Amino acid sequence: MGTFGYLMPWCLVEDEQACYRLGWLPYHVQHGYAPNDNTITLASALMWGNNMAPSTGDTQKTAELIACDIAQRSQFALGSGQQYTYRTVLMTEPVASNLKSEFPDKNAFESYLIKEARRPLYERAFANYYANPGSKKDSFNFSRYLKRIARIENAVPTPVPDWYTLPEGYNATEIMTIPVMQPHMTAILVTGNPVRNKVQTLPGGGYSTIEIKLPPDWDRLMEEAGYRPLATFYND
Repeated sequence: MGTFGYLMPWCLVEDEQACYRLGWLPYHVQHGYAPNDNTITLASALMWGNNMAPSTGDTQKTAELIACDIAQRSQFALGSGQQYTYRTVLMTEPVASNLKSEFPDKNAFESYLIKEARRPLYERAFANYYANPGSKKDSFNFSRYLKRIARIENAVPTPVPDWYTLPEGYNATEIMTIPVMQPHMTAILVTGNPVRNKVQTLPGGGYSTIEIKLPPDWDRLMEEAGYRPLATFYND
């Protein structure tokens, strides 16, 4: 571990062949690079946490599971920090294959998540009021603060999601919720064991992708080190 609450650096690769089998673009191609360009994307994560294993072939329920996971993984514990958080969503090929039947590309799936990944207003206000990472808030009246959060974070009444259990005897069909996602703040990567169903949501900071320029004699250097030429790894 790094300092309290932060991870040491780590590295992973996207399974580009899996993306092409699915018909989804790899992350770097989504951002304007050619399939065989050598790139690296730098990002940060505030937590590692537990992975989630969808155990259903129902595409809609799989999408709802991921929306629920995202709504619970924001900046700082309890989602007490900023309303909108950069996130990296890792998923294995079987999960992505399930989603592909309804979402033709990553952008379509992100649009669904932006609409569906919401959290109850009261939960958000409670966390931001009593566990605000910026400054002490509980010298103000909570009821007024709740109304303030509702106003500035665009709370609206929405149908109660399947994954949110209301107290017994509470029969409302709608609750006040706030959005937790904005466009272009979520990286969706297909990676990991290709025979397992895993999803992991990592809240953190933004992203920056750069191209790696290799020396012109790279293939010779690779061969001398006992490796195949780089072109043998290219996507057609």
